[in-house]
Amino acid sequence: MNAPQEQMGSGSSSDMKKNGSRKKFFILLSACILLCAAVILIIFQQKQAVVSEPRTLRVSLYPIVPDMERYKKAVTMNWEAKHPDIKLELVDWYCYDEDLPDDLDVFVFDGIYLTEYLEKGYLLPIPEEAIQDIEDFIPFTTDGLRKDGNFCAVPQLICTSLLYTRKGDTELAGVSDTVMLYEKLGDRKNQSEVPDENEGLLIDMSGGTSKVIMYLDAQIDYSDTYTEYEDLPVKETFSEEALDLLRLLVKMGGAAQVKYKSESDELYERARWFAEGKGRAYIGYSETMAMMGDGVNEIDFRLFSYSDRGGVPLFSVDLAGVNAKISDDKKELAYELVDMITSEEAMAKVVMPEGIGTPQYLLPARIHIYDLLSEASPVNGQLKVIALDPKNKFLRMGSNAHEYISNTKKELPDLVFPKE
Repeated sequence: MNAPQEQMGSGSSSDMKKNGSRKKFFILLSACILLCAAVILIIFQQKQAVVSEPRTLRVSLYPIVPDMERYKKAVTMNWEAKHPDIKLELVDWYCYDEDLPDDLDVFVFDGIYLTEYLEKGYLLPIPEEAIQDIEDFIPFTTDGLRKDGNFCAVPQLICTSLLYTRKGDTELAGVSDTVMLYEKLGDRKNQSEVPDENEGLLIDMSGGTSKVIMYLDAQIDYSDTYTEYEDLPVKETFSEEALDLLRLLVKMGGAAQVKYKSESDELYERARWFAEGKGRAYIGYSETMAMMGDGVNEIDFRLFSYSDRGGVPLFSVDLAGVNAKISDDKKELAYELVDMITSEEAMAKVVMPEGIGTPQYLLPARIHIYDLLSEASPVNGQLKVIALDPKNKFLRMGSNAHEYISNTKKELPDLVFPKE
């Protein structure tokens, strides 16, 4: 009996150890399960918090328009109507002088920098299906923008220099290039900053970037051959004939006037002067007519060539793009914003006056909006003919556009303006 009793005692001890081990295992397993559940819950709550927080899109609009506040209002109101929980933060960014900030989600820029931005990888491809009515864009504005079913950027506005004369000035009625204009005006006699009534040419040559663009435009017009300027001309290869065309503009306008820059940074001051009767002719963008008030009814305007050898109608194209560094959760929203700010609906609100507001005379990159604009004003009917001219071309520059402009704008004044 003793032996069996000893065996029973030994078996009972073994079972107790096994039970204790199982208990510890289940305790540890339970603790692990609870810990994992807690971690999963925390992660889930954090994700829920991120999703529920209103997101912000940082956007920069093209800054050089007659009524920037109307432009901003049109964009923000349209966006808030669709996405009241997603804020638009409007950022002041100037594509001509500044690198693209990493945290800028959507931005509008001058197409002269398109090649450079593509080279630097700044632009996120935008699926074509994200953009409505792509067949409505003026054909030349999408040249080089579409590849493999994507847009690299989307056209919004276009602009070019126009020649303005007065309706009663029949001698200038048929003039449309620099050489013909100089034959009529000759050298300006009065060298004051502000010209007398009906005297000389009004033109702004005070800006560095604008002078570079004028030179490139003049070189294309003189050669009567379009180029995208992948290889930009340097000082040693500048066309003397193109420089001579710019020198004629200085002679007609007077050095003091063409170099004049308003201390108040008033946009398009020369357009206002022209509407007041000063100057005999004026060269400027279409949107400068916003400064002329009722004076627009007393003027004629037309496409302008720097050369009398034919020329190519060259347009700057403002483009809306998405930053390639945008976070994944914002991409679809960014595509939607680009579509919205380049749409006919948004452009109509920017260009058309509210109530008795002043028309902006901007040139949208879409076709059918011009029908609506033409109904509102005969001036817009004339702009429609100019904007839809099949000979129009997209002003492009090479992959070093910023560096090129920075260097060339320092060199041109000595080559174009008379020595003081």
